[in-house]
Amino acid sequence: MLLKKDFTFDAAHFLPDYHGKCENLHGHTYFLSVTVKGIPGPDGLIVDFKTFDHLVREQILCHLDHQDLNVRFPNPSTEMIAQWVYNKMEVICQSNPYQLYEVSLSESGTSHIIIRKDE
Repeated sequence: MLLKKDFTFDAAHFLPDYHGKCENLHGHTYFLSVTVKGIPGPDGLIVDFKTFDHLVREQILCHLDHQDLNVRFPNPSTEMIAQWVYNKMEVICQSNPYQLYEVSLSESGTSHIIIRKDE
C-alpha cells in the first residue's frame, strides 16, 4: 500500500551552468510529493499523516523553504534538489516501518522530476 503526502515550499535559485533566463536569480513555489510504501499496523495506519507531515517539514523543508538554494547546492536544478530529498528520505525511512517509494518535485505545474526506488 502506498501513502503519498504533498507539500509546497518557496525558494530562490539560479543555475550557474545554464544559458537563458534561469541563469539569473529567480524564485519558485516548488511542489513536492513524498510517497512511502508499507503495511498498515494494528492501528490501521502505515503512518499517521500528521506525524509524516511533521517529519518531512522538520527534516526536509526546513532546509529548503524560503532559502537561497545556491547556498546548499552548487547547481540547484530540480533534478539535484529532488535527488537530495530522495537521499535524505531514504535514510529517514530506514528507521521506520515503511519504505520510501517515490519523490516527485516540480518547480511549475507542468514539469516534474520523479525518482522511484526501482530506478
